[in-house]
Amino acid sequence: MRLTIELLQQPSPPELADLSKIWPDKAAADFLQHEENSRYYVARFNQRLLAGLEVQLLPSEAVISQIMVREATRRRGIGRYLLEETLRMNPDVQRWRISPDQQPLSWTASMFLYACGFRSEQGLWLFSH
Repeated sequence: MRLTIELLQQPSPPELADLSKIWPDKAAADFLQHEENSRYYVARFNQRLLAGLEVQLLPSEAVISQIMVREATRRRGIGRYLLEETLRMNPDVQRWRISPDQQPLSWTASMFLYACGFRSEQGLWLFSH
């Protein structure tokens, strides 16, 4: 089976179980009731969710608040493919931003974003088409 990227609509109970492994600190209710301008994109392989990211669509840009890959499947290109496909699936968005929470990103996370075409500017990571 092939790795696919999709917009998460109404997660099923098995998908909620997978999401709790991707985001262990997030409540299942957060995935069922989210804001109108927020979206979750997920990476699926063999009916299992392996990674996800949350996007907030604003009038002038999109803000990615979280990119998470299950611990057991890291370092296989899943996060990069998820990020690239999410950008491709939203062609109307001209500017993407990732704002790290309170603390700077780790070296590994910074190198990942750099490899995906983002650039660091005043504590933010930006991508423009």
